[in-house]
Amino acid sequence: MSEKGFLHRVSLERARAILLELACRTEAQTIPSEEAAGRVTAEPVRARLAAPHYRASGMDGLAVRAADTRTARPDNPLRLEVGTPDRDRPACQPVDTGSPLPPWADAVVRIEDARPVGAGYEITAPVAIGQDVRAVGEDVPAGVVLFGRGHRIRPVDIGVMLATGVYSVAVARKPRIVTLATGDEIVEPGTEPRPGEVIEFNSRVVAAYAEQWGAEAVYAGSVCDRRDDLAAAVRKGATEGDVLCVIAGSSAGRKDLTAAVLAECGRLLVHGIDIRPGKPTAIAQVEGRPVIGLPGYPVSAAIVCRELLRPLVMRLLGTACDPPETVSAEVPRPISSKLGVEEFVRVCLTWDGQGFAVAPLPRGAGSISTLARADGIVRIGPTCEGIEGGRTVEVELLRPIASVRRTVVVATHPTPVTAVLEDVARRSGRFLRLAHLGLSDHDAVAAIAAGQVHAAVFEGSGGETRAKLRERARDAKLFEIRAGTKLWSLILTGSLERAGALEALVELMTAKEFACALAEETGTEEDAVEIAGPAAP
Repeated sequence: MSEKGFLHRVSLERARAILLELACRTEAQTIPSEEAAGRVTAEPVRARLAAPHYRASGMDGLAVRAADTRTARPDNPLRLEVGTPDRDRPACQPVDTGSPLPPWADAVVRIEDARPVGAGYEITAPVAIGQDVRAVGEDVPAGVVLFGRGHRIRPVDIGVMLATGVYSVAVARKPRIVTLATGDEIVEPGTEPRPGEVIEFNSRVVAAYAEQWGAEAVYAGSVCDRRDDLAAAVRKGATEGDVLCVIAGSSAGRKDLTAAVLAECGRLLVHGIDIRPGKPTAIAQVEGRPVIGLPGYPVSAAIVCRELLRPLVMRLLGTACDPPETVSAEVPRPISSKLGVEEFVRVCLTWDGQGFAVAPLPRGAGSISTLARADGIVRIGPTCEGIEGGRTVEVELLRPIASVRRTVVVATHPTPVTAVLEDVARRSGRFLRLAHLGLSDHDAVAAIAAGQVHAAVFEGSGGETRAKLRERARDAKLFEIRAGTKLWSLILTGSLERAGALEALVELMTAKEFACALAEETGTEEDAVEIAGPAAP
C-alpha cells in the first residue's frame, strides 16, 4: 500500500519482519556471575559443582549409623556415646544443619528426638538410612544445565550459579542503541525554552525503554533540519552502535528530511506503517546497521519503540520477546476506529470489585501525559471500524495489575481536591493512584452513567450537571468541598463503592490532614475548608 509521501508503506507485521531480518545477535562476553542480573545468557550454563557438593545434615541433630538404632524403643532407650562407632559400639556425632557428615554416618537423629545423658544421648526410636541426610547433588547434580541460552538472569539465578561453582557466565553483549534527535526547534533539558522551542525528551524516553529491555543507550546529540548535517550525523551514528534511532522528521512534510536522508545514506526499506499513532515511521539499513526513523510525536515514538525496537533488542540479545500481560475488560460505550489502520487506544481501567471497564483517554499523538496516565492499550485491528459497546476486549497492561486495582479513575481534569486526596492517601500508607481522563462535563456525565469511572470533580455546585446525574447515575454520591471562595462538587460512583474503596476515600476526605493540606494547596485558612456530604446528586 502507498500514500502520498509514503512510498514504502506496509503493515506493522511486515515492518517488524523487515526490521528483524536486519538483526545480528550480539557477541558473547564473560562477566562475573554476581554482576549478571538482568543479562541474557549467550550459551547454556552448566553446574560446575554439585549442590550440595558433600553429604550434609538436613537438620540439627546426631549423625548415626541407622543400623545401630534399630533396637531403640520408648521402653528400651538406646544410649549413644559421642564419638566414632566401631563394630560393637554404637556412637553419635552432634551436627548442625548443613554440617558435613562423618564418613561412617548414614542417617541423622533430630535433636528434638534425643535426650542428653551424661557424655552422650538417649534415643527412643530407630531411624532409616538416609533420614535427614542431604546427598551429594540432591539439589543440583554436577554438570547439569542450569539455564539454556537466551535466558534472562534473575537474582535467584545468581544464587544457583554461585552455589554450583559458576563464578563467571557468558552473556550477550548489551546492544548499543544510539539515539539522534532532529529539529531546529528542540533544546536540551535544563534549558529554559523560548516560544517555539521544545524541550527534547523523546531520546530520553527511548533510552529508558532500551535500558529497561536490556540494551545500552547512547545519545548522539541533536542536529538541525539541514540535509547535509543530518546525513553526516546519520552515517556517524550508524557506526557507533548496533541500532540507530533517528527521532522526528520521518513524516512527509516540507521540513521532514529523515526518509530522504536514510535513502541517501543506505537502503530505505519502509516509510509509513499502517498504525495509529505511529504511521510516519521509517526503517532503513545504513552502514550495515538497522535504523528506525521514529515519529516526532511522543506517543507515536513510544508506541513504535514498543512494537519495533523492543522485539529488535530481544532479537539482538537472542532471547524471547514475550507478549505483554493482558486483562479482560468490558467496553461500556463504542470506540470508533479507522478502517485499514491498526490502532492503539490508550485506556484507563475502572475496577468495580468484579471486573474492569475500559475508559479511553484522548487519542492525540502529541500528548505524552496520556501514555503516562494509561493503564493499558486496546488494539483495534485494521479490518475493524471500532469496538461495539458491551463487548469484552483484551487490554495490554502498561502497569502491574495490583496498581491498576488501586487506581481511582476520575472523569474530569486534575483539581486541587484530587491532588490533595491522592497525596494524603499516600502519606497515610494507602497507595491510591488517581488517573484523570480530562473529559468535559458533558462527557464526564456519560462516563459516570456508563460505569467507566470512579469519580468526577466539577467546578462550583454543578447544578445542571447534577440534574443530569440524578437521571443517569442514581447510585452516585455527592460531596461539596469548599475552600474559602472556591467550591467543588465531587461525585463518587457506585463502581467505587463496589470496588470497596468508597469508605476509605470518605475517611480520608473527612480527616483533619485533608483539610490542612487543601487549605495549604489553595492558600486559604484551615477553618475555611468545609466538606458536606454524602448526598444524592
